[in-house]
Amino acid sequence: MFALDHIMPKGTSVWVEAAIDASMLTALTSVFVWRLFMRPLRSALTSEVAQANAITVSASEGINAIDEHGVIRSVNPAAERMFAYETMELVGKNMKILMPEPHAGQHDGYLARYIRTGEARVIGRLRQLSALRKDGTELPIEINVTEIRLGGARHFIGIIRDITERKVAEQSLRESEEKLRVIADSLPALVSYVDANQVYQFANSTYEKWFGLNFEEILGRTMRDVLGDASYVAAEPYIRQALAGQEVTHERELIRDGESFQLYNVYIPHIGSQKNVLGFFILATDISDRKMVENRLLHLAHHDSLTGLPNRMLFEDRLRQVMERSKRDRKLASLMYLDIDHFKSINDNFGHSVGDELLKAFADRIKQCVRALDTVARLGGDEFVIILEELAAPEDAAMIARKIVNSMQIEFQLTERNLRVTTSIGVAMFSGGDVDSQGLMAKADAALYQAKATGRNTYQIAA
Repeated sequence: MFALDHIMPKGTSVWVEAAIDASMLTALTSVFVWRLFMRPLRSALTSEVAQANAITVSASEGINAIDEHGVIRSVNPAAERMFAYETMELVGKNMKILMPEPHAGQHDGYLARYIRTGEARVIGRLRQLSALRKDGTELPIEINVTEIRLGGARHFIGIIRDITERKVAEQSLRESEEKLRVIADSLPALVSYVDANQVYQFANSTYEKWFGLNFEEILGRTMRDVLGDASYVAAEPYIRQALAGQEVTHERELIRDGESFQLYNVYIPHIGSQKNVLGFFILATDISDRKMVENRLLHLAHHDSLTGLPNRMLFEDRLRQVMERSKRDRKLASLMYLDIDHFKSINDNFGHSVGDELLKAFADRIKQCVRALDTVARLGGDEFVIILEELAAPEDAAMIARKIVNSMQIEFQLTERNLRVTTSIGVAMFSGGDVDSQGLMAKADAALYQAKATGRNTYQIAA
């Protein structure tokens, strides 16, 4: 080195010169390395540490760091607030200070077992646990623990979230669901929910009361499985309407174990936030009793209360239908008008109870003389009418009229006494033309009076 030539005496050894040269070179290069590499790297590391600290301090979740012995090494402000401790009260303490029993007593053994075997129950898994505040109260938390290694030492970082509000909301939801379940189970109706795949997701206890089906037997099964093929096919058009977004009401019969139920069904679509149909709610009420009453009232409105035969209203409707079919199909039909000869004297001499019993017996004998497709009706008093359809010839009507006249001559055995009566019948034929139901009635009535004029106990066919 040229500098040594001026500052070192002549004769200095070579190794001394080399050492001095190396020292000077190291000093010079250190300055350059510091300025070019180390100072920027230190600045970057300092910045990253500052950023990491800022994130830890501002995080809403609690962050705890413990060593492999379970000793707390650091906590962030969120953890202080969560557990109501100061940092210095926690640092250096075992993590189990924040745990209620039995977890506190198991913590050290669990950590030692993990260090020894690697068997993890909490580490690397998101878990919900109970934690302990400074005042001894518990709070629900969600924790995720991660292991890191620094300088060969093992450390564990716990990210902790206070889930008290979530738990309160979940509890409120459970209580609300329980209330709705109690309400649904108390209703005297079938209440259920079916998803878009027609699979039951909810059913109340009425299904078990009515059909012996409990919730577990319905949940996850399709409507076809639960209803059976026949009932499902009947309900399918309404199901499709509901899944298309329409509210549907309909009545149908449901047979279960041989027992018939008349149900009034309401299907209410469940529309999602994207306006898509997610499924539909079902409310079905048993209207069997109501339908029975309705049918009874309908029967009374169209039938004679004494004999059970169709009354004038139903008779007139059927007569119009028969005349329309006869005209359309060009088939012969007939109307008979008949009564009991001298019926008034029976009421006068023996009373109305005997007369009523006779009317019922008289109606029964008429029905025995006609076919199932024919209609026998009572107009009132002792007046009866018969509609015969699909006759081959007028003689068919005459044959039935003779049969009725002959059957009435057999003695009636009533409760209070036995009676012999006769009947007179007027017959009118129809196979089309301009005559209407009232005109046909008039012709049969006229023929009845002709039969009475010839001495009763006979029939007459209108010209």
